[in-house]
Parts: sequence; structure tokens; C-alpha cells
Amino acid sequence: MNIRIGRISKLFSPPYLGACFKCKTTWRFVKGHSTPINDREGIFPLCKKCWADLTPEKRAKYYEMLIKELKKDGYCVSREERAAIIAAVLAGK
Repeated sequence: MNIRIGRISKLFSPPYLGACFKCKTTWRFVKGHSTPINDREGIFPLCKKCWADLTPEKRAKYYEMLIKELKKDGYCVSREERAAIIAAVLAGK
């Protein structure tokens, strides 16, 4: 399934399941676009459709939002990791 239905999707998804930062549809209904942060891991604040709708510059703010959210959850994103993530986003990855 890959349909953007917004916040209403939370009614049909487990409470712990995240969502696209732009359209607010949970990952149960949309596929995330994973941007690589190293050889093994990726980060995905946007679904594939929202990612495709935005320019790299407009995508960057959603990655910044996810980085802030990760910090709140106790995951430390280093300056180097943040720089690598934003560089990858601006490069269209």
C-alpha cells in the first residue's frame, strides 16, 4: 500500500508507528524514502511521494525535524552525521 491519508492513518496503525513528517501518514500506509547516512543505515522522515514532490532544499527541513526528534528520544546525532545527512539530502539521495 502507498496512499497518503494523513493523520487519520493513526487510527488504523499501532500507536508506536511513526509517520511521514510532511503528510503525516503512518508508515503502515506509505513507504519511506531512505537517505543513506553511512554504508549500513539510512534515515527517512518523508514518504516516497512527499520526497518526490519536494526539491532537495525543501526536503532538508524535514530531515532537520527528524534529527531534533531523534535527539529528544536520546539518540545523539553528531555534527559530522548531521552534516553528512544534509549533504546527502541536498545531493538528491
